[in-house]
Amino acid sequence: MKETLSEYNQKRNFENTAEPEGFADSSDEQLRFVVQHHIASKDHFDFRLEWNGVLLSWAVPKGPSFNTKEKRLAVKVEDHPLEYRNFEGNIPKGEYGGGVVMLWDEGLWEPYGNVEESLSEGVLKFVLKGRRLKGKWALIRLKDKAGKTKDNWLLLKEKDEYAKTETGISDFTTSIRTGRTMAEIEAGKEKGFIKNPFDSARVQLAKLVSEIPGDDNWIYEMKYDGYRILAFVEGNSARLITRNGNDYTKRFFTIGNSLIDLANGKTMVLDGEMTIIDSTGKTNFQ
Repeated sequence: MKETLSEYNQKRNFENTAEPEGFADSSDEQLRFVVQHHIASKDHFDFRLEWNGVLLSWAVPKGPSFNTKEKRLAVKVEDHPLEYRNFEGNIPKGEYGGGVVMLWDEGLWEPYGNVEESLSEGVLKFVLKGRRLKGKWALIRLKDKAGKTKDNWLLLKEKDEYAKTETGISDFTTSIRTGRTMAEIEAGKEKGFIKNPFDSARVQLAKLVSEIPGDDNWIYEMKYDGYRILAFVEGNSARLITRNGNDYTKRFFTIGNSLIDLANGKTMVLDGEMTIIDSTGKTNFQ
């Protein structure tokens, strides 16, 4: 895996740029993806998929589109280290890719079929579970042309409930991680938010009694069969903790993202039950 990052390292002077140095890594977690808005010599979006310890990367000049009829050119570029999915900031002028980088979207991705075979055949289909990009997508390699020097692909949205008739990306102009605009990132301005006053909390548990209270001071709610979860939402991050103190943030990654969107920049602590309701209305935590 180290060899796949040699081109990445050769193009950068890490004494001058804050970008992470390229070391291949491994992860036992679910596969992640990131999209970075990058204003350098040209304005474009970098689309990156975690695979085999690195980030497979494509430069998408016009950015992704939610419209299934719009096929976006995606130029395959050098692999990037996994740590690059956390990079947001300025790359000095004169350095490779000098300009401003914003974390535009992030989440999990699930491939259909064998990834290595799909890449070799030039048709990679997958599901994105991001905060902005969701559902079925595909990368399709363009046919070779005589004298071609670039590895050109098409990034396209496939038909599903997340497809739209408009392009859609212009609706999102701030960082998914920090809430900053490109101008704020370029100026080095940090986005302020209120921090939670505590990082843990004790939850009230149900107690068995022999009789139901008879006065009007009581209300009733459903007892769900699930995981009791405390959600600590702060800025553009969320932690999901069980009542026993276990961190389930990665297990319920997409739910955490939904809570961040629900909070809309507010700081909050939510106490609830994580469960699945079947067609008969019964709940289950399996």
